[in-house]
Amino acid sequence: MLKLENELFMADYSDLYIIEVLDPEVTWLKSRTAYYNDSFQILRQLVGEEALIMSRPVDYDLDFSPHDIVFIGWVGDQRGTYDGPRKALRYMLESGRRHYVGFGSDIGGYDTDPNAGPLGRTKELFLRWTAVGALSSFMENSGDGEHFPWKFDKETTDIYRSWVNLRYTLVPYLYSEGTKVAIYRNGTLMQPCGDTEVLFSYAYFLPMLSKSGKNWRLIAIYRNDNRALNRRLIADFL
Repeated sequence: MLKLENELFMADYSDLYIIEVLDPEVTWLKSRTAYYNDSFQILRQLVGEEALIMSRPVDYDLDFSPHDIVFIGWVGDQRGTYDGPRKALRYMLESGRRHYVGFGSDIGGYDTDPNAGPLGRTKELFLRWTAVGALSSFMENSGDGEHFPWKFDKETTDIYRSWVNLRYTLVPYLYSEGTKVAIYRNGTLMQPCGDTEVLFSYAYFLPMLSKSGKNWRLIAIYRNDNRALNRRLIADFL
């Protein structure tokens, strides 16, 4: 699938139709390499050198896209449950380890949770995933069922807007550092610093268990001196 959004194109899933080709010499690795590379090069010929494709870095623990042509992407289609951000974070960690430039996940999950009401995900999940998305190298709200913040309530809209405003302050950093990483191919915008933490210039993402040890949540923690906000985020969860 290709989708035009200004000069950014989404390339996704056509490579999986290799299963319809009954030729043992045509492997999925060959197919996906040709598909994403051809999409990238042909679009640049048609649109210009500023054209980019958006595709998956790591998903299902596989390298979906060749490293040299994808500079921004999302880590697959998670469900709108708390297992969703946990799985997304795992693929984001692995994308960083494999030196993909920039990546994020579908805020609120791509697939809906049938037990979460008409919007397919709860308000709390949506807002916690919003915090993760705003502090990732790529932020997007996408997926099945409309789950825009104003579909929940005014409080959700106000909180979502505050994260988006913070996101805009990161744009100069993302643009300059992302360009360096892409040109020199020497790293990633989100560097794993352990099995459960992601280091971004402004935040840590910490998976936390409640005191009961039963409930799991993902907390975005500022790396600056905003200790009051950090304490409030953690206390609210505990």
